[in-house]
Amino acid sequence: IATATSNNTLLDCMFQMTNKKIGCIVILNHDNTIFGFFTDGDIRRYLLKHDNTNNFNNKLINIKNLINLNPTTTFDNIKIFELYEKMKHTSKLLSGVPVINTSYKLIGLINRTIIKESGII
Repeated sequence: IATATSNNTLLDCMFQMTNKKIGCIVILNHDNTIFGFFTDGDIRRYLLKHDNTNNFNNKLINIKNLINLNPTTTFDNIKIFELYEKMKHTSKLLSGVPVINTSYKLIGLINRTIIKESGII
């Protein structure tokens, strides 16, 4: 799982996502609860929206200004098939879904690839 805090920059998050080889990052509060969520698609949209994508200052923007503050999450007791159906029928393409426990703390991340590779679907 790629994680960061709201104090990190866009560049920090890009490095974290690249190192973890995943297309999303979970932004955490100090108590490991989810503050927000950010995807590689969000990065592309942000950089394309600004005139000079080679401008290094664009990459130093604080991530808290760019993240989705209301991401789709799931509890750790959901059945994989139910989650897959939920992901399949959502109006937006989900890069990943953070998995939380009953204390709302991050315990994992799941995406369609993981589900398909599990052999359950």
